[in-house]
Amino acid sequence: MPPRRVKRLRDLLHHYHRVFGLKLDPLEIFLDYTFVRQALLNKLNIFSSFNCLVGSDVKLVTSSCVVEECRQLGDLCTGTVKILLGYKILKCRHDYNPTLGASRCIIKRLETAKKIQPSRGNMLFALATNDCELRSFAETVPGFPVFFISHRCINSQPIPPGVSLIIDAYNRSSSLPSREELGEIREAQLQFGYRNECTLFKRKAPIEANTLSCKKRKASLGLTDTPVATGRHRPSRKRIKKTWAFLQALSHFEKSDILSE
Repeated sequence: MPPRRVKRLRDLLHHYHRVFGLKLDPLEIFLDYTFVRQALLNKLNIFSSFNCLVGSDVKLVTSSCVVEECRQLGDLCTGTVKILLGYKILKCRHDYNPTLGASRCIIKRLETAKKIQPSRGNMLFALATNDCELRSFAETVPGFPVFFISHRCINSQPIPPGVSLIIDAYNRSSSLPSREELGEIREAQLQFGYRNECTLFKRKAPIEANTLSCKKRKASLGLTDTPVATGRHRPSRKRIKKTWAFLQALSHFEKSDILSE
């Protein structure tokens, strides 16, 4: 994977950890059978790939509903079932419903993990799925990074616009000093005799025109008292220059007039 993409992914996880409290060491990743199926087709080692991307330990988990739905698909997903059984399986409190599928179970886990208060422990996790409906729903619930497989590598879904607004608001509020810090700053100002005095700079007067300057004065845009001429402007007659050719022609015409007389 290119280093730039790895850096972008780690920055994304850092934002989720700092703003929403996502645990990164180890990072819990919930695997859907669609993700595992694509990894099997593209011959990707899920555990080693996530270790290289995240840069820390990962904890791969799945649910009993996901395994049961994968078994319902028959021999087509036999290898996917064997891979899922190698990870930690979270037992669901409800029975598998084939009409709703495992996607409904994953959506409930996302909603429940977000509602749990931080005092009872953070239950946020990362979701790895190639299901478009699950990926679109995870965008509406802030705090859950989403992974999917595309072009034979693991990719991360970009931060949704709503989540980016929450992150920007958190960054602005965290950059401002708290009340305790403001109190400490005021005590230090009184202790060292610092006064918040601002020096007033005198504004410079406009520069007058230099009488010794050789430059031409610019035409003023103000109104003048000179009367404006009315009526039609009569064009002046252009003066004819007496060139050598003109004088020769004039002398020729004078000679012709004398001979005619």
